Amino acid sequence: MLAEAIGGADGYHYIHGAGFTGLNVQRFPYTHPTISVYLTLVREQQDPDGAHDLQVELRDSSGQARGMLVQSSIELPKQPGGSDPLVLTYVGNCAGLHFPQPGVYWVTLSFDDRELDRLAINVAAHNPPQ
Repeated sequence: MLAEAIGGADGYHYIHGAGFTGLNVQRFPYTHPTISVYLTLVREQQDPDGAHDLQVELRDSSGQARGMLVQSSIELPKQPGGSDPLVLTYVGNCAGLHFPQPGVYWVTLSFDDRELDRLAINVAAHNPPQ
């Protein structure tokens, strides 16, 4: 999920502006102050133990990379056989994402260089009446 900001306290996450899919801006190029990413990852029994690479990246409509939101290594602990899946929550905050022109941008989630999901952000020009 994408949000304006995510904070945490006492084991809870506080999410502001959750689930947005578009930005209306007055001029381009545009730099958005903050975007936060909230991820819930479910580790199944067949997933290998050890370190894994997690990447969340902003791409334009042609697929060109426009910025890295999250780049991290996640350590998956050894999971006893027959147990329930392990659920991991990850929060990443990114400042200063740059959008050079209007269009659809994609936030892609990759795990060990394998794309798992993508979310669209439609960035449009908004010119209010004078």
